[in-house]
Amino acid sequence: MPNESFRYSLNAAFLAEIKEHNALFHVGKAKLNEFCSVDFPKEKFQSECGFFLHQLREAFSRQFDMEETYGYVSLRDPNTASLDVDRVTSCRAEHQMLMVFLQELSERFDGLQYQGTLERELEDFIGDLRAFRAKLMQHETTEQKLIQDFNAGSEETT
Repeated sequence: MPNESFRYSLNAAFLAEIKEHNALFHVGKAKLNEFCSVDFPKEKFQSECGFFLHQLREAFSRQFDMEETYGYVSLRDPNTASLDVDRVTSCRAEHQMLMVFLQELSERFDGLQYQGTLERELEDFIGDLRAFRAKLMQHETTEQKLIQDFNAGSEETT
């Protein structure tokens, strides 16, 4: 559980809608899958990944900002939440971890390009990009499960 002074509950309807309707976020995830593919050409990776990572940072930053603003609700009294507050708060905190990971990847890629060592370090970098993708997919699965759990809990109380 992250050490935060605020605790959060979920606004599942808004979170689900935000997740469904942000085309840039979905395009970014699809392109991330392409870049992580074993079949993606190494030359294309080297020439396009830097710009892609910058675009991805912008798209994910907007997405996470929207989710945190409208999909997560700050609680004054965590006892009033209808869903496990610790799970929700922890999931929300993952946004920051993902953004830091993505920022570090982007800066590392730029540094490797600048130093002329990208070709030598490429396989390690791709492995780290795949690790980022795995963490992102795990986070997305967790958020979807939270939405489902919240909706199931809401149906039980009606």
